[in-house]
Amino acid sequence: MIDEFFGHIARVTTINMLNLAIIDALNIMTPTEVIAMTTAMHQQDWRFPGKVPAERVQEFTDGARSIVAQTVRAMYSAGKPGPERFTRFMLTKGIRIFAGAIEPAGRVLIVAFPGNGGRLMMPLPIILQHLSPRQVDVVMVPDWKKANYRFGIPPLGDTLEEALPRLSKHLPSGYDRVVTFGTSSGGIPSLLAAPLVGADTVLAVGTGSLDDVRWNKGSGQSKRQLMEAAAPGLVGRRVTLAYGAQSPEDEVSADVLTGLVPHAEKVRVAFDGVEVKHVALLPLVPREMLGPFLERYLGLN
Repeated sequence: MIDEFFGHIARVTTINMLNLAIIDALNIMTPTEVIAMTTAMHQQDWRFPGKVPAERVQEFTDGARSIVAQTVRAMYSAGKPGPERFTRFMLTKGIRIFAGAIEPAGRVLIVAFPGNGGRLMMPLPIILQHLSPRQVDVVMVPDWKKANYRFGIPPLGDTLEEALPRLSKHLPSGYDRVVTFGTSSGGIPSLLAAPLVGADTVLAVGTGSLDDVRWNKGSGQSKRQLMEAAAPGLVGRRVTLAYGAQSPEDEVSADVLTGLVPHAEKVRVAFDGVEVKHVALLPLVPREMLGPFLERYLGLN
């Protein structure tokens, strides 16, 4: 994976492209891979491997190191002595599981639906570092078209109503519990998927509007139609709708969703002196609150 990463970033020609390339790579990396990568990048003789003018090599070298270092610092805010040891496997095209090295019995499967950037409001290794591979495995179900899931989940189906019933066929079995976790545009799919994958708990953060106009150009039913049909299936399941205190759009969305799912718990993420907007999970990281938040609202205690 490390060689693939260096090959990936070698193709960029601007600092902005470098940032985006590293973000894309981090979306599928484990904590141990990030530590191996940053160790390699901080060798004295390491230089950016791309074809940029000689006078800019140091700029790109320092830029790459800095971007990765931000993720490493956030990982270690979990307060653990070393990286958590998850292993990545492909379940089907585009859908990966990050698993511990033990049997699923007695453990929890987290089925995660990231937002349009392919991540759960932060690089995946940060999330994984705040979890335990002895307790959970994590399946990432992104929309690789980056279309807010309005064209389904390729290659499972071109609409959510097609794709989500097929998802459970690709999930491993034998876990004590299944939970779903979605952020941003992944929030609604996490709610829709819960009854289909047998989840007892849903955590949706910064869930988008049910009346998102972009869905007018999508395929299949609207988000509102899908949620109205799915809401009865959420009865008896724990549902948490979290949002940033300074994100009025997400607060309205949570209010609308509780009209359909009255037992859902709304959680307002707020801190004195800090604006908590759409990316509501990120401010939890430096405050060492992300792990306890996930434990509480995914029922991992």
